[in-house]
Amino acid sequence: MSTADAEHTLTLKNTTQNDSGDYYVHVGQFSHKIQLTITEPSMAVNMDEKNTYMDAIKTGIEVRQYVRIQVIGKDRVGKTSLVRRLLFLEDGSYDGKSTDGIEVDRKCQIRRKDGQWFVGDVETEKKERIKRIHLAVNTKQNKSISKLSQLPTEEYVSDLEKKKMEQKQNATSEYFEIEETHNFQDTLISDDNVIEKEPFDVLSKINDDTQHASITLAASTSDGKQSSIPDKMEKQQNNDLKNHELVPNSSDQITEMMVSKMDEILAYAKIEKDKMKSEGLVECGIWDFAGQKDYYATHQTFFTPNAIYLLVADIEDDIKPITHNEDDCNCIGDYIDFWFDSVHCFCKDRSAMKLCPPVVMVCTGTDKFEKVEDRKKEYEANIRQVFGKQKKSDHRRGIYFISNTNFRAEDKKEIKRLRKHISDIALEMNYFAEKLPTKWIQLENALEHV
Repeated sequence: MSTADAEHTLTLKNTTQNDSGDYYVHVGQFSHKIQLTITEPSMAVNMDEKNTYMDAIKTGIEVRQYVRIQVIGKDRVGKTSLVRRLLFLEDGSYDGKSTDGIEVDRKCQIRRKDGQWFVGDVETEKKERIKRIHLAVNTKQNKSISKLSQLPTEEYVSDLEKKKMEQKQNATSEYFEIEETHNFQDTLISDDNVIEKEPFDVLSKINDDTQHASITLAASTSDGKQSSIPDKMEKQQNNDLKNHELVPNSSDQITEMMVSKMDEILAYAKIEKDKMKSEGLVECGIWDFAGQKDYYATHQTFFTPNAIYLLVADIEDDIKPITHNEDDCNCIGDYIDFWFDSVHCFCKDRSAMKLCPPVVMVCTGTDKFEKVEDRKKEYEANIRQVFGKQKKSDHRRGIYFISNTNFRAEDKKEIKRLRKHISDIALEMNYFAEKLPTKWIQLENALEHV
């Protein structure tokens, strides 16, 4: 029932400033004119908010999870076609254009709870970076709360302060001495002067490169004379200064950009604070390596132990005994052997039953055979015969058969199974999680605008 005295709540979503104006609201028999003024939220970040964000960024550690899929194999076997099918399951069309060098596609994410793939609707790098900032702040706050419950007693603090005062009094008359048998870097330093190693400080490093401080330390030589270490370094410093003059203010410009762009992203972080909800998605990048032999030497530069490798081969090519011809690869067996050797170089534990990095074989060309099931069995038997007794074959994590020209119902099912297998391997590898300093966010944000 609606009356003139009743209160109603009107909620507007996805509005912009252009939606401002006069509106009539009708509730039952009643009508009321309202003037709607929509203002943009404040982008300003006060000092307390900025200090909270920057403290978490400069001193924090983030755990980054990233699934890197490297597609390798001989040229013209269907690698790019496979990438197309992995990304766009319902659209198997492909123009047949070969990859030139390396192509990286980051349109995919994998959901942790069920391994489902999401393609196309991927967060922008800015939103992903904002989410990392909020995660760093939350982690910092949780650590602070945890430390409050572990604070030392007053008696312990008092005893600790006494010990520190005694150490400082004993050290007032002592200096750093460099004896004849000591190296300068081996000089003993008191506990009060120990500096804990922290993650790489981007801002400090850039500033250090453009400033040359003069620090004089007296060192005792074998003849008892005093030598000034900076005097010996003066010539090298002058040369360094000349080199810096060749590119004037380049580091200062980067530093300035890092600071200014950081203010911008912190403003967005303030606005998006309540919107950032993690859905348990892990970023996935698919690297498509060109198969021409001219690229093989440079491909090694981009190989990594933290990846899943898809080794693609055409089942029309017979696997024959390896020739080990140093000048060329004469058969598909030589190519497969070469790629397994390349991956095996990044194996950290060769005593394991399952070697890492994992390699999944994907065989194309199933549409070329009438009795394709017989060909599959024959092909797998040949792989086991040629590579089965070699330790590097333990990198293999299964084999899949598809057509790289036709995209039939059975091919879609095989691609779905391959997707699920990749997700399972990624989960087994903990999505290749690694700890990184959150202060790298500053540099990433600046480089985006360079």
